[in-house]
Amino acid sequence: MGEIIRSPSSDNRTIRVRALVEYLERHRELPERIPPIPSDLPATATHMKEVLERLSIEHEELIVAEEELRVQMETMVLWEEEQARERTRYRELFDLLPEATLITDRRGVVREANVAALRLLATEERFVESKPLAALVRSPDIAALLAGLAELAVRHEVERTVRLR
Repeated sequence: MGEIIRSPSSDNRTIRVRALVEYLERHRELPERIPPIPSDLPATATHMKEVLERLSIEHEELIVAEEELRVQMETMVLWEEEQARERTRYRELFDLLPEATLITDRRGVVREANVAALRLLATEERFVESKPLAALVRSPDIAALLAGLAELAVRHEVERTVRLR
């Protein structure tokens, strides 16, 4: 579970949220984008009306962008909550497996161990997680384990029998 689960839709949401944040940032610079009142002319009612209309339009756009951002953030929170529930359910099912199971990365570093594996190893997950699988295998079997890991780079299914310490 070391990686963040991402879906194409989550990437689209991230891009959309970034676009909205950039939009909001542009609107923070609003005073710089409004043309100044010419210094050689007195402020006229027409000029003031134009400035106020522009401010009103910019303000409405900012309100809409802010609401869109709020909705996107709420959607992301709901998505993250769903992902957390799915991870919890995955872990519950993983721990119910009757066979001792270790999940490793491509280098053979243990990322997860189910309850049956922890019982077999007579340890806690914190002592197994992030350790090389080779540290749990008897010395004579380490070469077979490493060969199996190397073979995984070529083939996606490899079976090796090794004895644990």
